[in-house]
Amino acid sequence: MVVTFYIASALALAAAAVGISRAHPIHGLLFLALALVAVGVVFLAVGAPLVAAFHVIVYAGAIVVLFLFAVMVAGLSAPAVAAERTRLSWRAFLGPALLAAALAWLLIAASRPASGAVEEPVPIVTVASALFGPYIAGVLLAGLLLFAGLIATHHLARRDDAATEEQR
Repeated sequence: MVVTFYIASALALAAAAVGISRAHPIHGLLFLALALVAVGVVFLAVGAPLVAAFHVIVYAGAIVVLFLFAVMVAGLSAPAVAAERTRLSWRAFLGPALLAAALAWLLIAASRPASGAVEEPVPIVTVASALFGPYIAGVLLAGLLLFAGLIATHHLARRDDAATEEQR
């Protein structure tokens, strides 16, 4: 499982790096989906199958499909893709690379176990009762916000299409 962990981690990092360097948004989303599935494999390799399943279903499934739908509704044209290519330079990645390095350092420092600390696995029933018990309002609110974002994207794309038709 250690080898699987390292291979999936390397794949997730490589897919994320390639995904953010693509000028075409559909290609970036496909690499994002690959990175999220690789992170699901990482969760599976460390012995968290429930988290892996949630991660793949929610992120690689629902969220990526929502992003893909939003990109398709927005309908990026060739001039927009060309403008995006001009913005992608190595200097654009310097700030995020520094922030990622700082985050990696913090994660490594925080992942060292405390002396004498032993954690027990959390049963699935506890997770389900927490999600659908006191936090159900948060889960429903997150779904409502995603739906509102989808409607806003649709209306913004429609307005851009109407302005383009008037210019013709």
